Amino acid sequence: ILQDMQQCLKKWKTNEKDYLKDYQEGKSMANTNLFRPPYGRLLLKALTAIQKNDKVIMWDILSKDYNRLLTPDKIITNVKRHLQPGSIIVFHDSLKAKNNLLVALPPILHHLREEGYTMSVIPY
Repeated sequence: ILQDMQQCLKKWKTNEKDYLKDYQEGKSMANTNLFRPPYGRLLLKALTAIQKNDKVIMWDILSKDYNRLLTPDKIITNVKRHLQPGSIIVFHDSLKAKNNLLVALPPILHHLREEGYTMSVIPY
């Protein structure tokens, strides 16, 4: 966890030039015009350049599926507690999040359907 925090703090100190370089590198690997700022950090100076090509998408629920100290049950509870119409929930497709994601996501999707929510793709 300390290593994750150090990496996050390092990213928060990224200057505009490096931020836009990372953005372009990521864009070259993704077939989308949607951009989710890493760690929720969006440099205002870079926003104009990013919005020329992409739609910036933020979220209101961070599942925290990457946190190995959280159980899938805690992740489920966290998502349910903060859920509201129009919510955008962040899950991660990484090895670090895999175990929590595989266990927590199916009951969350089931709960959403039971509550009458519909899931949709953000148009791009």
